[in-house]
Amino acid sequence: PVFWRESSSGMNVFAYFQSRLLVNSLDVIIQTCLFTAVYYLIRQPGVTFWKFLLPFGFTAYAASGWGYLISTLVPPRHGPFIVSLIVFVICGLLGNPSSLSNF
Repeated sequence: PVFWRESSSGMNVFAYFQSRLLVNSLDVIIQTCLFTAVYYLIRQPGVTFWKFLLPFGFTAYAASGWGYLISTLVPPRHGPFIVSLIVFVICGLLGNPSSLSNF
């Protein structure tokens, strides 16, 4: 609703897109850093912090893209069910293709 109101009043759509992209990127970066720091403090692994930050950052970036895609395709009340169904199919059934003949 905010987007439609602002775009009808003459706001630049590309500027709105860029601002949302910047805010989302900062949000993902901050959440990734906090998650990695907590994980690193709890596990206390023998490698450096930065070796964990990069894979966690890539995972968070990919997950945020999937989240935005699913949120634009399905209504909010069906979102959690659709996501759990997708995760089950991709990870549970397609996670080990050599054992699909057993099912």
